[in-house]
Amino acid sequence: MISSLGPYLALLGAIWIASVGVPIPEDIALMGGGVACYLGTAKLLPMILVGMFAVLSGDLFIFYLGHRWASNLLEHRMTRKLATPDRVAKLRVKFHEHQLKTIFVGRFLPGVRALVFLTAGAMKISVWKFLMMNGFAALISVPTFVILGWAFGATYKKLEERVAEIKHIVVFVLIGIAIIWVLWLTYSRSARVREAEKLLEE
Repeated sequence: MISSLGPYLALLGAIWIASVGVPIPEDIALMGGGVACYLGTAKLLPMILVGMFAVLSGDLFIFYLGHRWASNLLEHRMTRKLATPDRVAKLRVKFHEHQLKTIFVGRFLPGVRALVFLTAGAMKISVWKFLMMNGFAALISVPTFVILGWAFGATYKKLEERVAEIKHIVVFVLIGIAIIWVLWLTYSRSARVREAEKLLEE
């Protein structure tokens, strides 16, 4: 049972870990889930649903952190490089002008996604507005990356087969080089022996 749930739990764990700041690319994790579907260790629709749950719950956690501890988080040394005063100021302007649009677009921006959601929480935007717009965006991004991983699975399998073929070719080439090297050493030694014998005869 655990082994059958393995790919789903791996995706869930990877995205949740990414939500707390570990540098795991969310999109790569979703594509990995798609590859697992191609390899037959998971099903496509359940993987998309797990991906949706993982993404939305992870994003909601970031939003909550911004809502609850905004000032402390944005000034913390670990987030200072991402949350520069200039970036935060620009995001606040964006939220004042286009609140829903900024949340929607933020889901497609891996480099600043967490900062967008933190700022949304900090500005006390309605959690329902956040879930609605982020959910719409996730309905596009999550299935796209899982299906891309599933489609890439065929290429992955072919690549794996090609690597196996190349390994065999490399082994044969190395064996051939070794044989030629041994023959060359044998020939060189024989030539030196003949030259020495000629010198002795003279």
